[in-house]
Amino acid sequence: MKVGTFTNKAYLFVAMIFIFRYYTPIMGLTRQLRETLEQLIDDTIKQAKMFRVSAQSFKPLVSEEVDFALGIAVGEIHGGFYNYFTVVSRRPMNDEELVEMYHVIRARASEIRNAILAVE
Repeated sequence: MKVGTFTNKAYLFVAMIFIFRYYTPIMGLTRQLRETLEQLIDDTIKQAKMFRVSAQSFKPLVSEEVDFALGIAVGEIHGGFYNYFTVVSRRPMNDEELVEMYHVIRARASEIRNAILAVE
């Protein structure tokens, strides 16, 4: 009986560690850098038409125009912020900073996609 109880507690402990490690955002960006990333996302949303037009130019090659446009937009945000970060910080991003950047972009991805969808 005690072995079963111990096993259940052990599994619970391992599950808690897994959830903490892989689902808890790790904060690595300074407040100023995070605000810059958020502003870059806002600017990208305002330029949704440009991404939709770019995606349309690939129409014979891609079947999902909106998803392709979202990929272009996210790529621009990622690349633009990464370049900004390396210039300002004079070093590449560490793992915590990269993870936070991905979390911020992912949290706003549906907003970016909706802006692209709104363009006709």
